[in-house]
Amino acid sequence: MVKNLISEKVGEFSIVEALGIALSKSTTERLLSPLVGNGTLMSAGVKAGVGMVMSGMIKGKISNIVATGLIVDAGEDLVNFIMPTGNLRSLTTAPSNQSSRRVL
Repeated sequence: MVKNLISEKVGEFSIVEALGIALSKSTTERLLSPLVGNGTLMSAGVKAGVGMVMSGMIKGKISNIVATGLIVDAGEDLVNFIMPTGNLRSLTTAPSNQSSRRVL
C-alpha cells in the first residue's frame, strides 16, 4: 500500500517528487529572499531565470525537481506582484468597510 502511494503519479510527478518540489520551493525561497526579495517582479525574474538555466544545463531528477521548485516560486512571486492582496475578490468588490447593503 505505501509503495503504491509513493509511486503514484500526480500529473507528471510522483508523490515523492511533488514533495521534493515543495521542499525545493520553500528552501530556495528562504535562501533567495534576502538577496532578491520575495513577491516582487525582480524575484520572479531571477528565480525563473535560474530555474530555466538549471533545467537546460544540468540534467537529472534532482536538478529537475529543484528547477521546477524555482519556477513554481517564480510564478507565485509574479502572481503576488500582480495581486498584492492575494485575494482576487478584493480587487473586484468594494472594501469590507463599505457595505453594498443599505441599512434603513
